[in-house]
Amino acid sequence: MREHFATLTSDKITRATMGLTIVFFVLQLGFILFSLRGLPPYLPIFNQLPWGVERLGTTTSIFLPLLIAVICSVTNLILASITYSLMPLVARVMGVTSFLVMLLCFIFTLRTILLIT
Repeated sequence: MREHFATLTSDKITRATMGLTIVFFVLQLGFILFSLRGLPPYLPIFNQLPWGVERLGTTTSIFLPLLIAVICSVTNLILASITYSLMPLVARVMGVTSFLVMLLCFIFTLRTILLIT
């Protein structure tokens, strides 16, 4: 498995997308931890549900988008490292997808926290 990751990081595009994914992960985690103390007990996390109490989640549910993005990124990284030798384009698309998921979760978290505070 280590040789798969070595070949994956030799490609400029996958290395850049992995680096940007990690940067946005650290930014999002830092922003959440920095603003966690000032958040109210309930946050509007589940915006697709009908209006009312169903849309609210506890303060710790602000970590949910980050958790989903990390699971998606790790899964895509593992699949990209396995498929890179056969299909480099698919591995690059998986890297870009991981970056976009992390970026969109960062924007969601940022907007949710800035809406509340």
